[in-house]
Amino acid sequence: MTRILLVALLLFSATASADPSPDSLAEARRHYSAGKTFHDAGKYDEAIAEYRAAQALAPHPDLIFNIGQCQRLKGDRRAALATYQTYLAASPEGRGAPEARAHVETLTREIAAEEPSVKPATPPILKPTPTPTPTPTPTPTSRSTSTPGSNLRIAGMVTAGAGLLLLAGGGFFALRASSIADEVDSLGGPDHPWDPDLYQSGKDADRNAVILTVAGGATLTTGAVLYYLGVRSGREVPVTVATDGRNVMLVVARRF
Repeated sequence: MTRILLVALLLFSATASADPSPDSLAEARRHYSAGKTFHDAGKYDEAIAEYRAAQALAPHPDLIFNIGQCQRLKGDRRAALATYQTYLAASPEGRGAPEARAHVETLTREIAAEEPSVKPATPPILKPTPTPTPTPTPTPTSRSTSTPGSNLRIAGMVTAGAGLLLLAGGGFFALRASSIADEVDSLGGPDHPWDPDLYQSGKDADRNAVILTVAGGATLTTGAVLYYLGVRSGREVPVTVATDGRNVMLVVARRF
């Protein structure tokens, strides 16, 4: 499961969220093919660059999933987590959705465990000296300083980053919906007999814009709250991950 790759380019002509020109689609296929070659060879930075170039020419959720796979395999947990969350927001029922949810849960747990709490060192017990000579002044023992709330701060930054990516996706689809609306109006409205699919594409883009914008705003707000709680926390706060099969949620237990 660690090297699964979604083949998106074969579906571009039918399911891409944008309508690239034939030249753009051909160029996107070339970038995708190069990215897959780098991916299979373990050259993840090069693969990510090629997948992103393909995504810019012909946007497709499966390319987002492939980028997340490369980021995770190269060890960039935080970037991979944000990318998987963006993929799930854009394609919650996509082919890679079950694996993406599993990676989100695992990466969230691993990131939270990257900075374990450190117990302060126990100061030495001084024994009385057997002679009447003055008792030497003990040297202060250095204590390790823990970082309360660090897990929440990390989770907050990761979640906020995912929110920004979702908002960016919402903006993209909003621009796409506006462009299609102008094109439909120029053709005579949504009942134009020659291209009814264009109107449906506009409706789909508008729906995606609303979903991503709402999800992005909620995710960004959640990240800000988590970061604030991490800053104000005087001790470690338990953070768990819950899922209902479609959505992944951070559950924070805290006393006020």
